[in-house]
Amino acid sequence: MINFAGIVPHPPLLIPTIGKDNIKQLEETRKGMEDLAGKIEDANLDILLIISGSHKMHSDAFSILLAPKYTINFKEFGDFETKNEALPDLEIIEKIRHSAIDKNIPLTLINEESIDYTFGVPIHFLIKYEKTKIIPIVTSHLDIKSHYELGRIIKTVIINSNKRIGVVASGSLSHKSTSNSPSGFSPKGPEFNEKIKELLETKNTAGILTLDAKLIKDANESIINQLALLMGIVEKINYKTQIFSFEAPLGIGYMVANLKLL
Repeated sequence: MINFAGIVPHPPLLIPTIGKDNIKQLEETRKGMEDLAGKIEDANLDILLIISGSHKMHSDAFSILLAPKYTINFKEFGDFETKNEALPDLEIIEKIRHSAIDKNIPLTLINEESIDYTFGVPIHFLIKYEKTKIIPIVTSHLDIKSHYELGRIIKTVIINSNKRIGVVASGSLSHKSTSNSPSGFSPKGPEFNEKIKELLETKNTAGILTLDAKLIKDANESIINQLALLMGIVEKINYKTQIFSFEAPLGIGYMVANLKLL
């Protein structure tokens, strides 16, 4: 059964040993992550599915990272102290794989023990219990509606399980949100951010799936496919969107949101 749904960013700068002085500028996001972690703790999850656009992304297929045990570290950012471990849920992974095959949705399993920060940051903040297993789902370069369809397939697997399962979409809003953005500023950046916030708050799934392609491209975002997949999972499930944080202090849009299941 589905017991939690949310949206998170994944900036490594949220990790104190990496962010250092910048961490103060991300206070709203950090607090939002802590608030969301509390909701996950209350949900007492057996499994957390994390959807992200990892560097392992394929152009024409979705992926699930698979290993006997996942290791999470941030050595690439000069942090040799912060480490986490997590276990997969092999049963649900296999059911998702078979269901995708049955529906002609391309999905591969990638043997990968060390998972990157796009999964690692959410795991660091959100998983408080060793019993909570994870399923790292990697998006693809397939179209938005394909992501939505995979979400619907995953939803069927989840609702037919007696395990307590949550899902988070991990990604950033526009990388061109303000003048201090590393990618430069575009007025389409804040426009995209506000539009996504509005669509989520009004539960306008159709609006997310049909969002203007030029706006998406100009915003230089890394969240729309994750959101489409998440919307497929919560299709026909009643929820209320709670925005815990919404900011872009370093030029990249970050949102932490809880889709409170009703």
